[in-house]
Parts: sequence; structure tokens; C-alpha cells
Amino acid sequence: MIVSQKLAKPVTGGEPVGLSLFYIKEILMATTHHKSFATVEDQISILKNEKGIVISDEDRAKEILRRVGYFPLISGYKTN
Repeated sequence: MIVSQKLAKPVTGGEPVGLSLFYIKEILMATTHHKSFATVEDQISILKNEKGIVISDEDRAKEILRRVGYFPLISGYKTN
């Protein structure tokens, strides 16, 4: 989403107070790290190889990841 709206002008006229919302959005986008989409198979691989989690039943793990989601499961927001 691109926002190009300027902040309110001061009562006395002149330039808008502060930065434009568009500029603020650009700063945030430049400093935000974007993660790419990972398939369920990729998520299983990450769990096993990077997180060191032993998965004995990959089909069950895939089912849980599809139903619950990676981050809620790993972050402890949900239990299964």
C-alpha cells in the first residue's frame, strides 16, 4: 500500500508539519526485512535442520502446520 497524503499544514500556512506519510512508509519499508513464502515441506526442513527438532511423523507434522500455522506453533501461541 502506498500512501501519498501529507500531514496537516500549520494554521499559519507554509510547509506541512513533519514528514509526509509516503516518506515515512518508504523509511519503514527500507528497514523492514521481508521473509519469503515457505512451503510446508520447507517449514519441516527448517524445523529439522535449523531448529534441531526431531520429527518422527512428517505427515502428522505437515497436517499440524497446515491447520495451526508455523509461527503460532513455534511461538507457543497454540498447543497440539
